[in-house]
Amino acid sequence: LKADMRIGIDVSPMLRRRGGVGWYVARLVGGLAAQDRDNEYRLYADRPLDTSALGLPAPRWASVVAGRWRLGGAVRRDRVDVFHGTNFRLRARGMLGSVVTIHDLSAERLPGLSGRRFGQRLASARTRWTARRAERVIVHSRSGAADVAGCFGVAPERIAVVPLGVGPAFFPEPPPVQEAVRARLAPGREGLILFCGSLEPRKDVPTLLRAFASVPGGRDRYRLVLAGGDGRASEEIASLVPRLGLADAVAFEGYMDVARLRALYSAAALFVLPSLYEGFGLPVLEAMACGAPVIAADTSSLPEVVGDAGL
Repeated sequence: LKADMRIGIDVSPMLRRRGGVGWYVARLVGGLAAQDRDNEYRLYADRPLDTSALGLPAPRWASVVAGRWRLGGAVRRDRVDVFHGTNFRLRARGMLGSVVTIHDLSAERLPGLSGRRFGQRLASARTRWTARRAERVIVHSRSGAADVAGCFGVAPERIAVVPLGVGPAFFPEPPPVQEAVRARLAPGREGLILFCGSLEPRKDVPTLLRAFASVPGGRDRYRLVLAGGDGRASEEIASLVPRLGLADAVAFEGYMDVARLRALYSAAALFVLPSLYEGFGLPVLEAMACGAPVIAADTSSLPEVVGDAGL
């Protein structure tokens, strides 16, 4: 590749309510701006991005408004050398090539849990086509690399493993903050046990609920806090809680911003991620960064991420 390139990035995930992919894109942009002094960047989304507020120096960094159907034309017009699709899709190509980030292959690895059958097949076919079309595929773990190679037939030399890292917003809160969280969510109890993630089937929250219910005296000593947005398992989980006799021992906190999540991690006696499949599993690192002991499922990428620092 030549020096002084013009690089295009699809930043649309960071403009929506940020889940994991949105934060990935935001941190990627910030990290590139801090390190790269040679290349130009064009950030594509369906509405303007205030690059100056993000500390991105003009004119090397510029925001370009282009919806999904106009993205390809905008990238060609801007004569972008390399285009990065940050969320499974390549809606444009650079003159020298393209890069796509595939965050996980849950639809392929857990076909029965990934939504409506037709929509799942369509999404899987598009991801397969994208992975084969891109010059490079970014994944977050060795497990993810093996999945892309095995499921889609992508040559290993075209796959780059780029692990995720914990942002500076995650650190242990001081004791008074932790005590305030425990007083609010687990009054009269020893502490709280935390899960963080969307309430979707692959997160396997029912197994966590049954394990919690099986601990002698557990529901009286601890409060189980479920933090994260609603998903396709929300109704099942909501109905299972009273059936297991956990109505007073489980709190649903919903989606929360980083400051509230950091306080929860810091106050937790234990963080548990029982997920059946993760492309990386960043919450376990966030929990560790805030000082919480971790239990994670022994599946997919989680053994890589947890290593010997959790159970």
